[in-house]
Amino acid sequence: MGTTNYTGILISGRIHKKFPETEGRLGKTLSFYENAARKNNIKICYFRPSDIDFNNREVKGWVKSSHGYKLIKIHLPAVIFRRTSYGKKYDRLFSPLCNKGDLYLFNLRRFKHKKYDDYLFFHKNETLRKHLPETMKATPESIREMMEKYNQLIIKPNSGRVGKGIMKLEKSEGHWKLLYKKKQEKEIRWETIEFKNDLPSRLIKKMNKGSFLVQERINLATVSGCPFDMRVSVQKNCFGTWQISGIIAKLAERGHFITNLTQGGTSYPLSRLLEGHPSLSPGKVLHNLVPFVLLAADYLEKSYPFLADLGFDIGITPEGFPYIIELNTVSDYPTLTMQNNELGDQEWEKVFTTPIDFSAYLLNEKHCS
Repeated sequence: MGTTNYTGILISGRIHKKFPETEGRLGKTLSFYENAARKNNIKICYFRPSDIDFNNREVKGWVKSSHGYKLIKIHLPAVIFRRTSYGKKYDRLFSPLCNKGDLYLFNLRRFKHKKYDDYLFFHKNETLRKHLPETMKATPESIREMMEKYNQLIIKPNSGRVGKGIMKLEKSEGHWKLLYKKKQEKEIRWETIEFKNDLPSRLIKKMNKGSFLVQERINLATVSGCPFDMRVSVQKNCFGTWQISGIIAKLAERGHFITNLTQGGTSYPLSRLLEGHPSLSPGKVLHNLVPFVLLAADYLEKSYPFLADLGFDIGITPEGFPYIIELNTVSDYPTLTMQNNELGDQEWEKVFTTPIDFSAYLLNEKHCS
């Protein structure tokens, strides 16, 4: 049970159940990981947190062989790439190993990672502060305060994912409108509530059920009248330094304001999306984007080590000024980059292979022993 040539990938129970007969989008994703592993002369073991025997430092996981994937037991790899969430129980088990240098788990859950916590953290940095839309915890009082400042606001869950639960407040001709999604039978439709003074009861009930944020809505750049933003993948590379591995532009469905692919958005390479755009070019966007995104990753790592794969949702104005909308520490790259189980752009392969290159760097440099 040797350890020096293994890196681990921490997967969810849902993914674990698909082994050993991997196919479709998962099979394509694994092929990227495996090709990068072969290039770096290492092997990958895929396992859930519950598969680890922390007392004996062993794990039972799936490893690629000449006859497909097999479930075997190995020493716990010294480098693990986290591709799923886990609870406080595993925080208590992983953290001591990382602190002692026995394990390098990226991205180790070192911070709460609620959206408002992220906002407050970046707001402390004078340079990054100007790249943040104003954000407050949503209460009737804070919403009214923001309504005095802005004509469009976003209301969203403090810990939501993939665009679920997002609502919009919009002022038009002295009246306000609340836009929200409502499920009717098997169809999900956008509904509108108009109001002038009192906030809609639906909005109040939503806030009473959970933690929500109210955020200044950025005037996003558009293509053919549809707003878009970007998932910017910032990862540690084979030299142990931050790089932008991929930019996935997400274009909202016509007549909608949410760009998430699970909410009707479509992904494009930035160069293809901006082809023929009257005011924005990929070069202009990158010129404004790259320095501050790399600064954000470096700033975050100084307070929270063991980070190596970050996904920034970035919105840009029609003039090309970038804003941090959200931070992701486990990006759903297969959904973002693939259509019909094939990459929308070959350059996006780097978002899968770069973490494996970084794992090999850690193993080869003996940062983990």
